[in-house]
Amino acid sequence: MHLAKHLVFLSVGFLFIILPSPVLALTFSVSPAEVKVAHLEPGQEVTFNITISNKDNINHVFTLDTYNPKESERRPGEALFPVSSWISFLQQVDVPANSNAQVKVTIDIPESQEWYDKNWEIWLKVSADEESLVTVNYYIRLLVSTTDLELNTSYRWIIGVIVTIIFFSGYTVYRSRRREEKLDA
Repeated sequence: MHLAKHLVFLSVGFLFIILPSPVLALTFSVSPAEVKVAHLEPGQEVTFNITISNKDNINHVFTLDTYNPKESERRPGEALFPVSSWISFLQQVDVPANSNAQVKVTIDIPESQEWYDKNWEIWLKVSADEESLVTVNYYIRLLVSTTDLELNTSYRWIIGVIVTIIFFSGYTVYRSRRREEKLDA
């Protein structure tokens, strides 16, 4: 009797392993695997797209969320992204069978001196809304760096000087042509 119980458990376990599960039947991918946003100026926003590919023969709904990786999972020198609500995207996407869906992602960091010259990392998690024993999640690594405040201020000053020079040069040319027209008349 004891041997029969073991054979039943082994048989059920064997069937569980060899029979396809709903998770194995669900095939999807997400791209790109990593997005780098460099020199983002606080107060400005940036937008990019991610693609969810449903390679299954049926429609699937995918859920998107942010994920804060542990320090050991982040790239060296990258701090945890401070406020996940600065990243906006659709929370759920319905992707038809054998097709792709583009999801627009926007990063909007508020204007504040404390957010300049930072390097952050956060992940975007994409998972299929399926009820099964195993859940498959894909993660997109998002690396965000903001501009250096001193460098940004220097560029603004230089641009201001250039605009001023162009304005006065144009004004000088205008005045000299007006004088020539008066002398010719």
